[in-house]
Amino acid sequence: MTEPEAATFAGTVIFVTSTASEGAHGPGTYTGYVLTALAELGIPVEVIAPSTAKVRSSTGLDGASRSGELYAQLSNAAAEIANERADSVVHANNPLVVKNYRGDAALVVQANDYDSAELLRHPARALRREGLRRFASLFWRRRVERKVFRRADVVVANSSYTASAVIDAYGIDRTTVVTLPKVVDVEAFRAGSIERAPSSIIFVGSNFRRKGLPVLLEAVALVRSSHSGVKLTVVGPSAEAVQQLPEFADVADITTLAGRLDRPSLAAALASSEIYCLPFGEAFGVAGLEALAAGALPVCSGRGGVGEALDGTAAQLGPDYTADQLAAALRRALADEDAKAWCQANGAEHVERRFDATTLQLTLPEIYLRARAQTGRR
Repeated sequence: MTEPEAATFAGTVIFVTSTASEGAHGPGTYTGYVLTALAELGIPVEVIAPSTAKVRSSTGLDGASRSGELYAQLSNAAAEIANERADSVVHANNPLVVKNYRGDAALVVQANDYDSAELLRHPARALRREGLRRFASLFWRRRVERKVFRRADVVVANSSYTASAVIDAYGIDRTTVVTLPKVVDVEAFRAGSIERAPSSIIFVGSNFRRKGLPVLLEAVALVRSSHSGVKLTVVGPSAEAVQQLPEFADVADITTLAGRLDRPSLAAALASSEIYCLPFGEAFGVAGLEALAAGALPVCSGRGGVGEALDGTAAQLGPDYTADQLAAALRRALADEDAKAWCQANGAEHVERRFDATTLQLTLPEIYLRARAQTGRR
């Protein structure tokens, strides 16, 4: 069967990112995938990031002011370069980094979450999950997102759920929104000869409160009464942050606090675990796909884009869990040998078919051409 060919894009991509480097964790991982795809396509890229010389260091300011100044500098640097290159397209990895963008070049902006968009729809849930300080910051983000997404020529949402959320919240023209899921380097996560530990559960996420780690800790404490060998690994947050959670004390003796891991170490941790758990839903949930590629069985909230990503697999999906609900789901998953076997045999194939990183080489040029066409109709 003939492989589809990528559309031809001639020009420079000005990629604006808030991550310190393209090899960073979280959003930086996706930045790395994008830059790799553009390099493979031979498309010139100018990266505007805090680590580049285009951005000055901000000192003597509090955290919020420093961030605001940083975003303004990123926006101005992107506009300066874009105005010098008539063939360029600006691609922002989040709306904040182009909040002051005033350039003439086509603007592509990623919508990576729906927290701000859904703030007024579910304020109590947002306050409970985010805490008062971050909850207040979501109002500022909401104003920025509305302005930037309405200004963008193309908004790239990472799931259909995220696309609907930002369209409904901000009144964006639907024709400017495209859905492009996050991607995974399947070969990097495909399980090799690592032995999978029985009754092992893994959690991945630096934003651990938003993802529901306290609920998972409480649920594992309930599960251990019937599964004496259960073990938990927590990847992402610092050990100090997790140890301060009141729910940690009851599972401290069976929990490994791994902190931040590079990609090979994360792949090994996932491949040695039976269950990957995400108690609260999110916009996409790329860690669930990385776990599936490594052969772990996902037990996740299906809210947001997580259910879309794991549809058609043996993943066990539910609501945003309470501790009792999650404990019951984990007991079922630990006893479900068929589901675990399916993930180990077919998980990597599912992820490769729908979310392999190489798909960006086909989709990115089409998005940039579409943005240019939209610019011409402003």
